[in-house]
Amino acid sequence: MDFLIDNNFEHLTANGDFVTGDNFVQQQQLLLSTGAGEWKESPLTGVGVRDFINDESTNSLISLIKRQYKADGLKAKNITINSEGIKVDAERI
Repeated sequence: MDFLIDNNFEHLTANGDFVTGDNFVQQQQLLLSTGAGEWKESPLTGVGVRDFINDESTNSLISLIKRQYKADGLKAKNITINSEGIKVDAERI
């Protein structure tokens, strides 16, 4: 169980206390949206998808997602990147 956060990266609270729960989706969202250097305790963590917006090829992004997921205890089984966004089918390892 971990503390959960909202879409603004603020801690979720209920009845005056922090909300805890499974962080599987949250973990993936944070890995994808943050880039290297944004985590003080782990400066190499993060995909930073915004850095790939103008790339013509998705190969380097897919490779980085797989490496970052593995380093964070996840396995990216299938990655789909299209005009609607990024979808990663993942599991904990």
